[in-house]
Amino acid sequence: MANKIFIKEVCIDDSMDVLSLLSKQNDFDRFETCSNLDEGGLTPKKKFYKKLCKLFKDKEQIIMIRPNNSFYISNGKELDKIFKSIKQFIKLGAKHFIFGYLTKENDIDIDSCKKIIDLIYSYKNTSWSFHMAIDLVNDYDKSFNELIELGFTRVLTKGGKSEAINNIETLKKLNNKYGNQIQILVGGKVTKDNYLEIHSKTNINQFHGTKIV
Repeated sequence: MANKIFIKEVCIDDSMDVLSLLSKQNDFDRFETCSNLDEGGLTPKKKFYKKLCKLFKDKEQIIMIRPNNSFYISNGKELDKIFKSIKQFIKLGAKHFIFGYLTKENDIDIDSCKKIIDLIYSYKNTSWSFHMAIDLVNDYDKSFNELIELGFTRVLTKGGKSEAINNIETLKKLNNKYGNQIQILVGGKVTKDNYLEIHSKTNINQFHGTKIV
């Protein structure tokens, strides 16, 4: 059984050997579903989502909403595509989503994020998290406060440009300042072999990765 002091979130890409995770499902708590991990994770196919619903029916499933490998929304058509995907997944039973968009100046795109949140919020029992676009922002403090104001449940971060283990001081600072207002989920080359070290140095207890179990 997973130690409930920690929350482990497995990132599942549609190219992975999903069946190999069946024997490990007691060792993780929830999972993020995406495609194209080589591009940082994109919106998964509906067929893959339904497959995972059947395989891991007792696990919370987080859906990546990102139609292309950009962190920017350049026009209304892209936003419409995001809306369409969310509506389709909600119709299939999805409740939890992860997304995140920035302005060209690498600040939080508050306007676009709010429009997406308003759509998700219009459905019952839904939640939304912000993905690793956060690690491109100019000012973590400003951005974390904006995410909290927007009602994000969690933020997935590695605490810098490189892998999480190299950003201990930033992660510790973020957790100390904001950990009681928004859940901090650490990703970025986090594995079953290093998450305990990250926890011991930051006191963060949520971890994300393809090799977390």
